[in-house]
Amino acid sequence: VAWYNGHPSYSDLKINLTNVESAVVIGNGNVALDVARILLSPIEKLEKTDIADYALEELSKCRVRQVHVVGRRGASQSAWSTAELREVASIPGCSVVMRPEEVALDAVDEEAVAK
Repeated sequence: VAWYNGHPSYSDLKINLTNVESAVVIGNGNVALDVARILLSPIEKLEKTDIADYALEELSKCRVRQVHVVGRRGASQSAWSTAELREVASIPGCSVVMRPEEVALDAVDEEAVAK
């Protein structure tokens, strides 16, 4: 995130996405979903944002077509909002797939949701 947001400490980071077709993002928070969104968004959409020029140049060569967002916590602990998830799902050609058995609430999740 710091790389594509133009943070000076990360502007020299060399990221080559030219030959990458599949990516895995670890985490189930809004940052993880933001990384997935950036990797999957059409370059025309990113050009209308304030994304760093060097990141835009590299992302224009991006060939990522599949992103797996893997959370280390349960579904009820996911930190992204429904709106953020809908934004990713609205990317042309993007399908959000959640396996029912992976998002089913267990006893701990049920208790967390009830609070």
